[in-house]
Amino acid sequence: MTSKLSREEVADVLRDIAEKVLKISPERFTAGALLKDDLELDSIDMFDILAHAEDRLSQRFEGDLFRSVKTVDEFVDRLYELYSRP
Repeated sequence: MTSKLSREEVADVLRDIAEKVLKISPERFTAGALLKDDLELDSIDMFDILAHAEDRLSQRFEGDLFRSVKTVDEFVDRLYELYSRP
């Protein structure tokens, strides 16, 4: 059985996806960065991130549960919360 990743490791996965898939530099993908205003992410970008996160974390995530997130930190929190459920 594989162990679950820590919150910071999940954040690293998202940072890596943002860099490789959406070409967002890690320096811009900071905890307080606003997804729409600072990073200019739209719903299609969010879907791409979630699809890649599902592959990397071997788990499915319901996209609707991410509609209210506004910052990178909120995104990481929500993803980690869902990921770490038994």
